[in-house]
Amino acid sequence: LDRLDPLPDRARLLLPDDALAPAASRLARRLLADHGAARCALLRLEPCSHRPTRCAPTNAYLRLERLLHGDLGATFLRVADTLLDDSDHPALAYDPSFEHERWYDGARPAFLFLCDLPHPDLPADFPHDRHPADEAWLNGL
Repeated sequence: LDRLDPLPDRARLLLPDDALAPAASRLARRLLADHGAARCALLRLEPCSHRPTRCAPTNAYLRLERLLHGDLGATFLRVADTLLDDSDHPALAYDPSFEHERWYDGARPAFLFLCDLPHPDLPADFPHDRHPADEAWLNGL
């Protein structure tokens, strides 16, 4: 993941054949094909950083999140009234329409894999096209 160091302190979409992160790209391609994922991204977190409280505009998706590189046990996620850390939950799935925020207390940059999957509790004919445009989605991670 040394090649990801130029990634800015924000997310970037994962492309199907992303040479910058081939393993994450393969996972994204599989989730897109097998589970109808809307999109996947990499998010860079700087040491001792905080991503402010936010809420997704729709509950049509569940967000899958996994630490790829960084200090284990240093990433914290609050969803509604629940605080989770990556040492107890290396992969998290949550409804991003609930208020959520993230902290990273590690000593080196961290990279998270994020992917939005269709919410399994919604009817198959639910309009999943309400997902925000790429730039708005990336800014909301």
